[in-house]
Amino acid sequence: MRKRDVIFFLPSLKFGGAERALLLAAKGLSECDDIAVQLITQKGGELEDQVGANIEWICLNKGTLFASIPKIFKLLLNRKAVLITTLVHCNVVLTTLIKVMSFFKLSKCKVFVRETTNLFIRLTSSNSVKLKFLRLLVPAVYNVADGVIFPNRSMFEAFERDFSVKLRNYKVIYNPSGVKISLHPSVQCRRKKIIVVGRLEKSKGVEDVLTAFSKVLESDSGMSLDIVGDGHAREELEALAETLEIEDKVSFKGFLVNPFYVYKDQSVIYVLASYMEGMPNGLIEALSCGIPCVSYDCDYGPREIFEIFNISNKYLIPVGDISKLALLISEVKKDLDYFSYVDHESLKVFSLDSYIDCFKKLL
Repeated sequence: MRKRDVIFFLPSLKFGGAERALLLAAKGLSECDDIAVQLITQKGGELEDQVGANIEWICLNKGTLFASIPKIFKLLLNRKAVLITTLVHCNVVLTTLIKVMSFFKLSKCKVFVRETTNLFIRLTSSNSVKLKFLRLLVPAVYNVADGVIFPNRSMFEAFERDFSVKLRNYKVIYNPSGVKISLHPSVQCRRKKIIVVGRLEKSKGVEDVLTAFSKVLESDSGMSLDIVGDGHAREELEALAETLEIEDKVSFKGFLVNPFYVYKDQSVIYVLASYMEGMPNGLIEALSCGIPCVSYDCDYGPREIFEIFNISNKYLIPVGDISKLALLISEVKKDLDYFSYVDHESLKVFSLDSYIDCFKKLL
């Protein structure tokens, strides 16, 4: 039986939600008997050991996407395959390449692009000529792709509204939780630890969490805070913890591949204070585990995730409201039973099987 060919393109394997989500899709499809998966990427990065054994790794030795085009052209030449790519510049370049090759009957490949950010805001954030050019290209190029994949409906709606375009083909595919954990009985005790998971950068709002946590300690000195992740803002955040005189209560854990496996038997509260998201995997995984969660009501994802899990919007906080963040962290400890019940249908929406099935339907 001839296998169907699927090619995933990732610029790098550095840790990020977009990279992790596509790697899960690649790994899941590679385990199907009738599908052959190739991954085009550069070596190195925190996610390198997450590449499945059944995936053929095609390493890009060149430093830029444009320098790699000749190699990619040869890979796509006279082939019938499905290419799945992410990140706007890769989406635009590779969609254009495949459609030009198809026009000249040099390839029978299809291309699906995955968008995971508020693209319009990103492309209007400066007067850069490159960003202006991309802003003009994106609506047209995305509409000639064989499909555009969004991680939630809110982002799709914003894309059509902001770019004043009606997409011909799109698909909403929610990120999978990536964890299969039943709430451990010992977790039902009083929550004494807060966890934050994500890259340590300004947009993730870890400064707000530290400030809110210092307020929480005023009424409950037994609390502690674990910050899971790494990034260029780490030293600045460590300095802030010292300035707030809470450094003895805060632990910077660095990068962990599966943080919710580490914390599955601990009594924790998950906090998301991002100013902007694509689809926050950490929030999905925490709720899948029955962990109490407090989140900023940012674009995009938290509100939609709470709706799917039937979680009250009272645990959503206006972005930047540090006082309310501190208050809800203290109050959420009283609602343990509310979070400990995870609706089975909600879990199915974010299950890995459902996620892989959605990608199979693209082939």
